Amino acid sequence: MGCYLPGSYYVRDENLENIAVFKPSDEEPFAALNPKWPKFFQRMLCFCCFGRACLIPNNGYLSETGASIVDDMLQLYIVPKTRVVRMASPSFYYSRCCGRYEIKPKEGSFQ
Repeated sequence: MGCYLPGSYYVRDENLENIAVFKPSDEEPFAALNPKWPKFFQRMLCFCCFGRACLIPNNGYLSETGASIVDDMLQLYIVPKTRVVRMASPSFYYSRCCGRYEIKPKEGSFQ
């Protein structure tokens, strides 16, 4: 896995070709494990002044998947095919306790 944007990762095949993008739910904007800490603090301290207060953290991946399914049903083919999967990688951002972290699967959108 390679880093794409904060909270998003390229998924590569054995030839190191990018084949998909994985976005873990707990690294979405305004989620607790998003590597962009200022966004998290803005959400917690000044939710009415910064960002989109209507966004519910950790649910964007479900919206992306739902949009993909509706797009398939309507045969529009505008939205990239997206599904919910669980993946684990040392490239992901994990919470660290005492300088250590455990690599566990994360749920998120797979495009």
